[in-house]
Amino acid sequence: MIPDTPPIPSSPEIRVRTMESDIAAVGARGGEVITGTGGRVVAPQGEMYSFAKGNPRELSNVLSPRLLIIIGVFAIVLLVGYLLYSFFYPFFAGRDNPEGGAPPISSAVPPRTELPPLVPDLEPTATTITHVSFFRLAPGESVELTARTGPATSAENLQTFSQRFSALAGRMRESFGEVLVRGENGQLAAGDFFSRIDAALLPPDFLAENFNQDFTAFMYKDAKGAWPGYVLQLKKSATPVLVIPKINPAIESAAPEKIANLYLAPPAVPSSPAFKDVSIDEKPFRILSFGKGIEFIYGWFNNSLLVLSTSRAGLEKAFFYLGR
Repeated sequence: MIPDTPPIPSSPEIRVRTMESDIAAVGARGGEVITGTGGRVVAPQGEMYSFAKGNPRELSNVLSPRLLIIIGVFAIVLLVGYLLYSFFYPFFAGRDNPEGGAPPISSAVPPRTELPPLVPDLEPTATTITHVSFFRLAPGESVELTARTGPATSAENLQTFSQRFSALAGRMRESFGEVLVRGENGQLAAGDFFSRIDAALLPPDFLAENFNQDFTAFMYKDAKGAWPGYVLQLKKSATPVLVIPKINPAIESAAPEKIANLYLAPPAVPSSPAFKDVSIDEKPFRILSFGKGIEFIYGWFNNSLLVLSTSRAGLEKAFFYLGR
């Protein structure tokens, strides 16, 4: 016989919580939502916030993913801009302020820009040098000639130069002497001197490149008058075999008026338009005749000194004192 089985108790009613039940519960409570953490959010009738106090998962649902991306990109741009500024600013700032730091603020007044004069200065700037005579034997006399401050390009200025040279010749006691050509502050440079008397036989650039600017002037006297002459020295950097062949064409292509200006009284047009070869003490020279015994002659001493003379006898005297 099977004993009586006690009755199985009925299971309690299981209620499943759904969104519809929650909405119904909210409506039954007049719009109040009771959270599991004890917080209460009161929503107006017909509206509901899916929001729970202290729940970060539900809080993140409020923020839009697109907004988070925009905020993140903006922050990255600010960070990159700051890093670039910090890296490159010292480099650019260091150009004006090599010692670093912020460049000092100067209160100095900028200099005033001087405008050039309306009338240009006609006086050339003279180059003065320390003179050392090329004569190894000292002539019996030395006289000093003060050059004018203006260029001797006119007949009046040239005559003034001639008169000064003639006055020196009148005071010379010897037949040959050295002439010290002085400028405003010392010995006048060769290029400046020949430019002032308008007797530049060599191009100025060629003269400056190959010859020393110091030169020796001399004067020879005879019954016919006074005859100037000049000695130019090649630079040590110049190569004689390359420079000397260029001298003859340069001098002999100069205008006859330039050569005539070397004289105290400029002679007339040369009687012979061409230079000729002559030999003095078995040394070659080139000579140009102006007629009436007036001759311009030039040649080399030891392939280093170029001698220009308005007289053949004056050149022979110069070679003697140069130490031939």
